[in-house]
Amino acid sequence: MTTTTPRIPAAYLAIRAKARCGDDTAFRPALEAAMRAVNGRADAFTLTASDAVDAAVDAEAAMARSGITKEHRSGIIVTVTSAGPAARAYKYAARGTQITLRRNSAGHWDLTSVTRVEVHPKQTRRTTIAISAAAADDVRRHAMHGYVIAEA
Repeated sequence: MTTTTPRIPAAYLAIRAKARCGDDTAFRPALEAAMRAVNGRADAFTLTASDAVDAAVDAEAAMARSGITKEHRSGIIVTVTSAGPAARAYKYAARGTQITLRRNSAGHWDLTSVTRVEVHPKQTRRTTIAISAAAADDVRRHAMHGYVIAEA
């Protein structure tokens, strides 16, 4: 059973790629409130507001490394699930957090959902990036740069 928070509007929550070193006071209270509403007082196996900012920054870096052009980054969805218990002796699933961020056309990241999920022992933190077909073409073009397909 999962609970999803309502979507926070882009005008109220904008995570910028330079948020680690920039002024993030404009969106931080809304982000922390959304995380607190789902996590409650739990702090083990959960994601924090800083984790959400880091996920956005890391996704921007991954998109740049992969050769995805800025015009094709709009609409990309990043989903992050917290890690599970490190000890194998922990027999049962624990309650973790999953966040979903969506990049808008202005280059901001909107927090679209924060959900409590089950995480299992020895489960690592998972990050998935869902891209469009145009972005996938950029990745292919970047990967093949400098290569020529030889005819047999």
